[in-house]
Amino acid sequence: MKEAQARSIYLKDYKAPDFLIDKIYLDVSLYEEKTTVVSRLSVRRNPESSNQTAALVLNGEELTLLELRLAGKELLNSDYELNDKSLTITSVPDDFELESKVSIKPQENTSLEGLYKSSNKILHSM
Repeated sequence: MKEAQARSIYLKDYKAPDFLIDKIYLDVSLYEEKTTVVSRLSVRRNPESSNQTAALVLNGEELTLLELRLAGKELLNSDYELNDKSLTITSVPDDFELESKVSIKPQENTSLEGLYKSSNKILHSM
C-alpha cells in the first residue's frame, strides 16, 4: 500500500491549469476480472494559462490504454507518450474532444485510490 506524503501547498505556488474540461462522459463496465472505462472529455485551452502551447497531460496509474481518439481521429502510439503515471499528448488544438477506452483491474489495486475491490465490492475514492 502506498504511503501518503503530506505536502504543503501555498497560494503563491498556484498556477492556472493549462486546460479546462467542460464536459465529461463516463461509461464504466464492471466485470469480475476487469473494469472497462470509456471516457469522452470536452477540452479547451484555458485562456488564463501562462502556457498557450502546453501539452495535454492526464494522470493515471495501473491503466491499460485500449483506444485513444482526438477530435474523432484515432491516435497512433507515436502521437502520444504513455508511461506508468501519465498520458501526454504534445500536439492538441485549442478546443477538442478526447475519447479513451481503458481497462482497469480493481482487484489488483491495493492503493485504495481510484477503483479498487474490497470485500467483493468495487469501490471508488478520489
